[in-house]
Amino acid sequence: MIGISAADMECYKKRYVPWSTNPREHWLQDGWSKGWSPTCAYDKHKHELINDEYALCYLYRYPDLLKVFGDNVHYAKWHWNGAGIHEGRKMLCNGKDEEAKC
Repeated sequence: MIGISAADMECYKKRYVPWSTNPREHWLQDGWSKGWSPTCAYDKHKHELINDEYALCYLYRYPDLLKVFGDNVHYAKWHWNGAGIHEGRKMLCNGKDEEAKC
């Protein structure tokens, strides 16, 4: 998996699955669907403050994300925190003028 270092996987292991012998495999099979971040830079509070409504808006605003993630709000939150912010994507709902308060 590109962009997820061994050090990040160690952070994931310490944070979520200290018993796991293969945290990368755990993340791929279970952690991803729960919105668990595989990086050391993960900000838990930031992730939790994005509500489901805005996560859905984020998915529907970007057809490429909707195609990949469907309407899974956990994936949307994970993508927003891990990549979307840095890509300059907006967390806006169609028809709403303000950006989500994250």
